[in-house]
Amino acid sequence: MSLAERLRREGHPESLRLLTRQTTAVSVAIWVGILGAVLLLGWTVVLGDAMFELGCSPGSSAGGTLVFGLITWAHILSASAAFLTLCCLVASLWAFFRLRRMEEDLRVERARVLSIAAIGISAFALLMAVYSLLPPFLMSACSTSP
Repeated sequence: MSLAERLRREGHPESLRLLTRQTTAVSVAIWVGILGAVLLLGWTVVLGDAMFELGCSPGSSAGGTLVFGLITWAHILSASAAFLTLCCLVASLWAFFRLRRMEEDLRVERARVLSIAAIGISAFALLMAVYSLLPPFLMSACSTSP
């Protein structure tokens, strides 16, 4: 019998509400770790590609947009994506350690496995976000290959 069923049967509505609130927070943290990291990675690729396509087009002015140049914008985009992906990883780790302290239940075990998946996805997205910091240092903007 799960903890929620015992609390409901014994008549502890306040404890049941607290348990529901805790599991909802854990659930949100897990989904932030899964979806947030993937969406950030995709958004970085799309926005970075669009930025260089527009900034390096023949009609643009010398590879600069707004206040900074394209390389500076690439660093800002990559660094902010890496930071936000790190936040997704921290949320996944928080959910995992919170679930380790909960009573063993099939629902908690499934959530724990999902939190491990969220940690893996967030770590991979963080690796890709950190890797996206390298190309601006190695390549020049708006140049063609030889």
